[in-house]
Amino acid sequence: MIENVEFKQIEITSIKKEKNFILNDSIEAKNLILATGWEEIINIPYIKIRPVWGERIEIKTSLSTKHHYHKNCSVSTNFDGIVKIGATHERRWSEKEPNAENANILINKAQEIVKLPKYSIYSMKAGMRAGSIDYFPIIGQIIDTDKTLEKYPQIKKGRIPKEVIYIGNLYIINGGGGRGFSNYVYSAKFLSQFLLNKTPIPEFLDTKRLFIKYARKMDK
Repeated sequence: MIENVEFKQIEITSIKKEKNFILNDSIEAKNLILATGWEEIINIPYIKIRPVWGERIEIKTSLSTKHHYHKNCSVSTNFDGIVKIGATHERRWSEKEPNAENANILINKAQEIVKLPKYSIYSMKAGMRAGSIDYFPIIGQIIDTDKTLEKYPQIKKGRIPKEVIYIGNLYIINGGGGRGFSNYVYSAKFLSQFLLNKTPIPEFLDTKRLFIKYARKMDK
């Protein structure tokens, strides 16, 4: 049974861990899920999110396409006369606005895939993606790096630990990258199944994979 849940949008400027989490010195939460995108509000040594700037355009055209194409960019199917083309990739943080120069770059890339008939640019959009180091989403519990390495220092030598020590009730879902709209759908499913039913998260998505790599580099 799905119950109605009240959602509030509040800017969080501080997080403290006492018995529970204290947000902005006023909001108390037993469980906390970090879904901050490329922005960092808690320093997690072994998890680094890379900002990837991208621009996408929408054009009005008579182009008839029944498939989604991808080469150096993506060209969507025609929906109500609108075709979406995108997106650029710049591995950096940016404040710039969408511009005609990058729109032309996307048009040229699209022309390599399909022949565009007469068109006009309907809209230009831009935003920051949150990318992980290995390009896979990051899901699961947050590891207490200091306590784990203190108890199992052999991890630095490349040994797989019998266990890791987690920060209680702290979770993350991030690093969806350029395919965030699809990646986060199954990522949220895995995380919810873990939280509700303790169903293990696949190893290639679990936060532990990044911790092992981080620990091994510390001894080099």
